[in-house]
Amino acid sequence: MSTKPTSYASYIAPFPAAQRAMLQKLRQTVLSTSPGLTECISYGLPAFSLGGKPLLAIGAARSHCSLYPMSPAALASLADDLRALSTSKGTIRFELDRPLPISLIRKIVRLRVKEHKSRAPSLAAKVPVAPKVGATRKAAAARTGPGKGAASQSVTELLATITHPHASAINATRRAILAADRRVIEAVKWNAPSFKIDEFFATIHLRAPSQCIQVILHHGAKPSTKQFAPPRLSEPDPRFGSLRHPDTTRCILTLPLSAGGRLSSGSRGVLTTLIQEWIAAERLAEA
Repeated sequence: MSTKPTSYASYIAPFPAAQRAMLQKLRQTVLSTSPGLTECISYGLPAFSLGGKPLLAIGAARSHCSLYPMSPAALASLADDLRALSTSKGTIRFELDRPLPISLIRKIVRLRVKEHKSRAPSLAAKVPVAPKVGATRKAAAARTGPGKGAASQSVTELLATITHPHASAINATRRAILAADRRVIEAVKWNAPSFKIDEFFATIHLRAPSQCIQVILHHGAKPSTKQFAPPRLSEPDPRFGSLRHPDTTRCILTLPLSAGGRLSSGSRGVLTTLIQEWIAAERLAEA
């Protein structure tokens, strides 16, 4: 390749159809096995990271595609499973004229995630950690306006343990919510990625209908004696999202996904606007 790839799409573009098809199958298998993984480029290859650390990469050559587990220990432990395949130091090759060993690939992905979790305490300092609840109110006064909130390792690990067809879009949704206001912090609540400032106000619905992402905006986990008027939220462009109000305490934002399971920039814009409006409405209700 003449230029260094900056994305999965730019990496596969120069390859013939056979390599592109196998790479796509490899990619889908990795992501469906561990939806909490985030796609990135590492050493010029399409890679998959967890908690900011690349765990695996894939690549292509003239007559084969490759999987790079990025772990000598993982390769050594799978020696018997790999006997029928072409391997070298750090590389597992798949010939184009043979079917991919899907079960083996899934086994490798799970093993790498397990390895990562066993080392998680040493990686904690690299991940922005949400402050303790008692410190939240003090910190909120100093953190206002758009920015980047605090991501949660517990959410990343939750997503790594489930199988979700739209893992990439869920992670894009997480990033958009955290970027809407730097006071926002993330945690696992109701067994799903949830977001709060002082109280929880948004949750990603992990069992939403296919080809969409749903975010539930609400008034937190604790019962409240306050009467919340239905907030006046901007009606989204129907191309990028729709809003439903089941009752006065919550609303459901549905964001459509592209054919490739991506969240469009228009949908991210709708999400950011409505998150900011909901936060502002909550602040007014508490005043």
